[in-house]
Amino acid sequence: MANPLDPMIGALNQADSLPFLFVGSGISRRYLGHENWQELLEWASSLTGRPYAYFAGQASGDHAATASLIAEAFYEIWWSDSKYRRSRDDWGHQCRNIMSPMKIEVARRLSASKPIKTGARASELRLFGSCQVDGIITTNYDALLETVFPDYRVFVGQEDLLLSRSYQLAEIYKIHGSVAEPESLVLCKEDYDRFEAVSPYLVAKLMSVFVEHPVVFLGYSLGDPNVRLILTSLLRCLSPERLETFKSRFVWVDWDPRRKTPLVDDHILDLGEGRLLPVVRVRTPQFKPIFEVLAGLERVLPVGILRRVEESVVRIVHSADPTRQIRVAEIADLNDFSDSDVVVGVGAESTKAWQGPKSYLGFDRHDLIADTVTDEGDFLADEIVRTTLPSILRRSPNAWVPVRKYVRRAGLPDGQVPESVRRAMAREPVGNYSVPLGVEKLPLAQLVEEHGLTKALNLICSMDRSMVNPSELRQLLVDHLEELSGDDANLGTAFGKATVLYDILANEAHAYDRSDQRPPSGSRTTSARTAARRKGVTKARQPGSVFDPPASAVRAWAKAQGLKVEDRGPISETLRSEYRHQQRQLGRRVKRALD
Repeated sequence: MANPLDPMIGALNQADSLPFLFVGSGISRRYLGHENWQELLEWASSLTGRPYAYFAGQASGDHAATASLIAEAFYEIWWSDSKYRRSRDDWGHQCRNIMSPMKIEVARRLSASKPIKTGARASELRLFGSCQVDGIITTNYDALLETVFPDYRVFVGQEDLLLSRSYQLAEIYKIHGSVAEPESLVLCKEDYDRFEAVSPYLVAKLMSVFVEHPVVFLGYSLGDPNVRLILTSLLRCLSPERLETFKSRFVWVDWDPRRKTPLVDDHILDLGEGRLLPVVRVRTPQFKPIFEVLAGLERVLPVGILRRVEESVVRIVHSADPTRQIRVAEIADLNDFSDSDVVVGVGAESTKAWQGPKSYLGFDRHDLIADTVTDEGDFLADEIVRTTLPSILRRSPNAWVPVRKYVRRAGLPDGQVPESVRRAMAREPVGNYSVPLGVEKLPLAQLVEEHGLTKALNLICSMDRSMVNPSELRQLLVDHLEELSGDDANLGTAFGKATVLYDILANEAHAYDRSDQRPPSGSRTTSARTAARRKGVTKARQPGSVFDPPASAVRAWAKAQGLKVEDRGPISETLRSEYRHQQRQLGRRVKRALD
């Protein structure tokens, strides 16, 4: 008997690449039990004490406008009601506007949902994770897709996707935001207005996805306004002749519980204004047959390895140094190459650090961390400061990157040090942890043994600097350097932060010791601290503590919050007070997490 999905299989097999999924809210409702958009807004309106109809009537039934009205009504309640105190402590410092509190509570509600673990749908969901796809585009906020596809890199919001380099391989594009970042949610009318204003840029970014991959739509209704906006923008970019070639590349899966078996047919999606999009429509009572088709597609190598190789190739293409080599390590999953058309060369890597030439644009944060603690790189400090650091800081402005060693060795006048590097110099690790009594006297190796590496590194960064021995800290970092190559993001952050602390302790006193230079705005020297101690400044009020934070830290924090602050000159006590309050709140949250 013929498989009713043969037309879908034929359409996917015609393509020269694996498909992308375009996933909508129907998937979250099916496997997480989430409400639809109106039901979510009905819940949100209940937080204000007024029924949904009260707000929907004012908005003429428009969901986005209704969400804006609910958010306005909820704002004062969230800030004053004691039942939201914990939520305010955790997220209050991230509020940007009147919509923020409702987004925070929506994110908390959706984050609490867990995928079903028993029954037919649980089995279906496990099969979903076996699907062979190159990437996923979604308007869903929740973290279901990251759970099902844990090896995929996640891009949150349009800005992240537009400004970051993507490879169309093992990636999830959350174009409407994520519960992990409540401010990113596209929920209210103002959010949708901004989204629509920049949608042409988003479509331009996604155009290569639509051109190079078949796209399977899951969990959307044919009238869903979210996906129609994207497709309408796409149609504006295509001629009628070109559009006809998309007929077999768009597969629309429509859940139809009335059917007993799947049915595939050709369908014309009317997007209005005379814009017609041909698609292959699949009407099915369950998703299992669809996932079986997607899981049966062939991929030569595991997607994780393919992504690593592609990233390496792209870095070589963008590098001025053609002599770099690709090394693929840890490929234990490939035990048999006999049936593969792909040849992977594996050789013993020299243990000598930095053997062979390497473009300064090709270095990443981990390279600089390793060089800072081992001092084996033999890098040209001038090239690191002028080329490598600006490139890294442009890609990851909030990453912890050691810079002082290279600035000191480069010996450049202050005016020739790139602005991003000067900002990184002014950014010092600020203690956010409550250090238990007696911990500062423990050997650092014992600290790791008792608390684990990640927590130990965070505790070290929270200590008074006079209690941290630079040589001991360096040895600790060297001993655990190999662990930095793992996938633990929290460890990566803590390791980078501790390396920056070591960089400060080892190089700060010498960074600007020439008479014709002065330190960048916001930097602090050891002599300044010594002078402060001689004047009798107490520890609690010593500059650099949470009680009397350095201007650089307050200035960086204020800019991150979108607050107005001058690049130079004194900072108002009001701003300092807000910063201290935020740091205390953060410290309390961290202490609760550690306890």
